[in-house]
Amino acid sequence: MKEDEGNVIEACDILQELQVETFGSMERPEKTDFFLEQMRLTLAKEDFVRTLIISRKINTKFFKEEGTSELKLRFYELMVQHALHENNYLDICRYFREVFDTKCIKEDDSKWPDVSSLACLLYWVVLIV
Repeated sequence: MKEDEGNVIEACDILQELQVETFGSMERPEKTDFFLEQMRLTLAKEDFVRTLIISRKINTKFFKEEGTSELKLRFYELMVQHALHENNYLDICRYFREVFDTKCIKEDDSKWPDVSSLACLLYWVVLIV
């Protein structure tokens, strides 16, 4: 509601007050979705340090489970945004590689060529620089 009103900072602060990692009754997908929302808002607030801290609360091994591809793609999209701000192109390559290795991307013939060519291009740029 706060974000819809245009107050991203207050929306971010409200979500930051909740410590969902201590909620034993929440399922992993629900917790991960909450962390992704926190990451999105902290990026919108341009709090890049807190974004990195929140990202470390997400265990990426969870993304190997069936039915987590949407959460995985959202996570790596946010991580690419963070790495772009930090000018960390090698991490961007790693994140695109993870996106490429996602089952739904590999199965869609219209998506995987774009992702793989972008990852290769970034690897090449990193090697030259």
